[in-house]
Amino acid sequence: MSRTIKAIYEDGVLKPLEPLHLAEHAETYVTVQEEPSRAAQDEGAVQTLADFPEYTGPLPRPFYSVACGE
Repeated sequence: MSRTIKAIYEDGVLKPLEPLHLAEHAETYVTVQEEPSRAAQDEGAVQTLADFPEYTGPLPRPFYSVACGE
């Protein structure tokens, strides 16, 4: 079985942010994918909005939050 979970790297240890339900000492494979930085997310959102200058309707909440700093 394979699944994706969030984890935090702290003091040289990768710590899952949710229970794994594994047997003690179970060996696993780990694939690490860094989460994009907030700056990269903000830049992407602004570029996405800039692609539609003719759109005058209300902004979806995630775009509004990023663009307006809420």
